[in-house]
Amino acid sequence: MITQTQFDTIYRGLAAQGWERSYDEEHTMCLYRDRPNGRKCAIGHLIADEDYTVDMDAFDTSSGCFTLVNFHQRDLLMDMTSDEFQLLQQAHDNNEYPAEMKAAFEDIALDLGLVIPS
Repeated sequence: MITQTQFDTIYRGLAAQGWERSYDEEHTMCLYRDRPNGRKCAIGHLIADEDYTVDMDAFDTSSGCFTLVNFHQRDLLMDMTSDEFQLLQQAHDNNEYPAEMKAAFEDIALDLGLVIPS
């Protein structure tokens, strides 16, 4: 279950970066960590710096990007369900414009009974 603390971390983190996606233009894909620009995606804000590794954002499609199963194998995000993981990823990945992304996360808060942090 997405906790209020997790949601606060995500919401505040995305707001601090202007609701801009963590995105790689060359490979045209979203990233957990946008290393050149320092942005993070929703899930990226939940990964502690000491737990993050660059293979989480693999460009090699044979290995693919990390999934919730991969995070669970590293004892990360253990309390999150697959549906919640996908919900957060899609709200980030599918909303190119900051206002759209912010609205998507406000909808998540409403749907899950979470409070939008001040």
